[in-house]
Amino acid sequence: MDQIQGLTDIIAIAAEGNRTVALKSDGTVWGWGDNSNHQFGDGGSYPYKTPVQIAGLENIVAIETSAKNLFAVKSDGTVWILGEYYNEQYGWTWTYDNFPVQITGLTDITSIAASTWHTVALKSDGTVWACYQSGSGQLSDGITKHNKFTQVINLSDICAIAVGWGHTIALKSDGTVWAWGRIDDTNNYQYTPVQIPELTDAIAISTGFMHTVCIKANGTALTWGRNSSGQLGDGSTKNHSAPVQVKK
Repeated sequence: MDQIQGLTDIIAIAAEGNRTVALKSDGTVWGWGDNSNHQFGDGGSYPYKTPVQIAGLENIVAIETSAKNLFAVKSDGTVWILGEYYNEQYGWTWTYDNFPVQITGLTDITSIAASTWHTVALKSDGTVWACYQSGSGQLSDGITKHNKFTQVINLSDICAIAVGWGHTIALKSDGTVWAWGRIDDTNNYQYTPVQIPELTDAIAISTGFMHTVCIKANGTALTWGRNSSGQLGDGSTKNHSAPVQVKK
C-alpha cells in the first residue's frame, strides 16, 4: 500500500467510480482521478494523477462524491455541488459549472450521501431529505422525481445515512436501522422507511451497489442484499433478504 505523497492531515475521504476526494483538517478539499464532468472546478475535464485542491471550497466539514458530481457541506450547514447537476431554471436539463454552486433551500446539513440517481442529506435535527430520481422508491414517497430536496416521511432521530444504487439506509440514535427503495435481493420496492428486523444495536452503516453492511455494538458485521461476487462475506454467493453475519 502506497502513501499519497504530500497529502497529510486528512480527516475524511470519499470515492466513487474513478475519482477520490479528501477533506483536510483545515477545511479544504482535494481530489484526483476522473474529472470528466468538471467535478474539480478547474474549468477543464481532464483527469488528475495526483491530488489538486478544489477551488472555492473552504470551511468544509463533510464531503461526498457520486459518478457525476461532488458535494461539500460547509461548517454553516450549507451544501455545495460541483459537476453535473439538475438546474430547475431550465426544466429537466443538466448543468455543468466550473465553480461550486450552493444547493438552495438546504440548510443545517451535517452529512450527505449520493449515488448516480439520488442524493440524501441529513439535517442537524435528525431528519432526512432526498432529491432527484426515485425509480426504486429510494426517495420514500412513491414519486418518480424531485427537483428539490424533500423530507423523507416517518423518519426522525437519524444519526447516519448511506445510499446504494437503488436504496437508502438510515441509522437511528437508538441503534435501529431503517431502509427504503430496493432494500434486499428481490425486485420488491419499499416506498416508505421500514425497520430492518431484529437489528437494534447498530453503530455504523455502509452500502455497496446493491448490498448493505452494518456494524453492531459488539464489533460484528452484518450484511444483506446482492451477493453475486461474495460481497456479503458469508462464504457463499447466495443473495440474502435478511442480515447475515460476516464470517471470519
